[in-house]
Amino acid sequence: MQPSLLDHPVQHFDGETYDPPKDHARLTKQLDRVFALMRDGRYRTLAELAACVGAPEGSVSARLRDLRKRKFGGWVVDRKRIGNLHHYALTGKQTPQGELLGRRSDTSTHVSLVGSA
Repeated sequence: MQPSLLDHPVQHFDGETYDPPKDHARLTKQLDRVFALMRDGRYRTLAELAACVGAPEGSVSARLRDLRKRKFGGWVVDRKRIGNLHHYALTGKQTPQGELLGRRSDTSTHVSLVGSA
């Protein structure tokens, strides 16, 4: 069975409009579905991710940003542009010191390392 983010202590989401009683369960399930799909390291567009996890592209984009945060694993979400579309992949983790563990594509135009923000 694939590891789940839900196997770890529950973390709280951020944002001005975040209302825990209304949003926490839904966002946690979205995050877990995005993580389960992305952990294979394959590059996907937001449209592909949205179709696979059953969430809007904006929500999938927000969950990718969450995955970059240390409190949600500190994952490296690599982005590369093919034609007019960006493709995203989980390519490793960052250490507490911000060092990368994993791979980065040679064609990548962006690797984001975000601390606890």
